[in-house]
Amino acid sequence: MPIRCTDSPIVLMDLNIQKAIEYAIKIKAHVISMSLGGILDADCERAIDRAVLDHNIIVVAAAWQLANWVTNNNVLEQASFTNVVAVAGSTYALA
Repeated sequence: MPIRCTDSPIVLMDLNIQKAIEYAIKIKAHVISMSLGGILDADCERAIDRAVLDHNIIVVAAAWQLANWVTNNNVLEQASFTNVVAVAGSTYALA
């Protein structure tokens, strides 16, 4: 079930993301897929940890490593969290 928690894929410490993760836990989701980027606060990371460690939910996040206008060419924060599977893609020219 899709849960839209923000109007923009670029997020700066949005409380709605934490609430969406908590809601996914509540409805017993199997997978949380986060296709967004930015800076998430420690509460979001704790919610992700709780989803993974306490409820066996798989959390996948977009790495967006090519979005250097946002991150200076670094992997976005949620994709670097310990309990998150980072996902990235590339075109042939960039491989």
